[in-house]
Amino acid sequence: MTEHRGWLALDIDGTLTDQTHIVPKEVVNYLKELHAKGWEVFIITGRTLSFARLALELFNFPFHLAVQNGADVLYMPNKELVIRYYLSPSIIPTLEALCSECAEDFLVYAGWEKGDFCYYRPHLFSRKIRAHVDMMKQLSLEPWQAVKSFSFADHLRFPLMKCLGNKKEMTLVYEGLKNDKHLSVTLIRDPLAESVYLNLITHPEATKGNALKNVIKQTGKMGKVIAAGDDLNDISMLDRANIKIVMYSAPLEMHDLADIIAKPSYQYGIIEALQKALSELHP
Repeated sequence: MTEHRGWLALDIDGTLTDQTHIVPKEVVNYLKELHAKGWEVFIITGRTLSFARLALELFNFPFHLAVQNGADVLYMPNKELVIRYYLSPSIIPTLEALCSECAEDFLVYAGWEKGDFCYYRPHLFSRKIRAHVDMMKQLSLEPWQAVKSFSFADHLRFPLMKCLGNKKEMTLVYEGLKNDKHLSVTLIRDPLAESVYLNLITHPEATKGNALKNVIKQTGKMGKVIAAGDDLNDISMLDRANIKIVMYSAPLEMHDLADIIAKPSYQYGIIEALQKALSELHP
């Protein structure tokens, strides 16, 4: 039996994927080699399982997968549920009040067992953000459902809610939510448009850092952690790592956190960065 060496905690978008949004076979094969040598591979994304399964379609070895910032952690490829942290619908009135002040609204995600539906209220978005939402729909793998209200959600729980707007508006929403102990909120720039910002809202345990902590605890496999990411919602994961890899494309404030700055993902920069990280752990 191969001796357990440690954990590789890796973001998908901008870290592993190239322009096709699918992890290239060169990266998959390298991760497979490391897995065979005893490294547990833990893939973490803010996206849905529908997106992750397409991006990771070339993976042909066992790995853990955390979707929607760790709301669900699955052991793949059998989709065995390992950990779950979902939001209470009681957050909806709070979000409605905050979003009404900036003339925008939010999205509600149903979770993979309910088909990864994204529910939205198009009539409550400004014209600019409604156009952006329409673009998100076209690029999205998930089914979208327009609704008049979120009243159907009163007795359900959800993995993720997402507010959209400009930086000033979303900063106000973030300030209104950041001290709520019943949720976790991360403000990021939307990778689809520089002028649009997102508040990603999950259960307080559903952060990338907590997902990493919880899966290590659940499996009982300790060891060194190498983590790699390219956006602000990766910081909590990087904080738990022995070696932190930040992609060159990441916001500049993240570069100061890095032990290693990786070349862009389209250049398969993660391979060279992991090689360097492993040499530092085992010189």
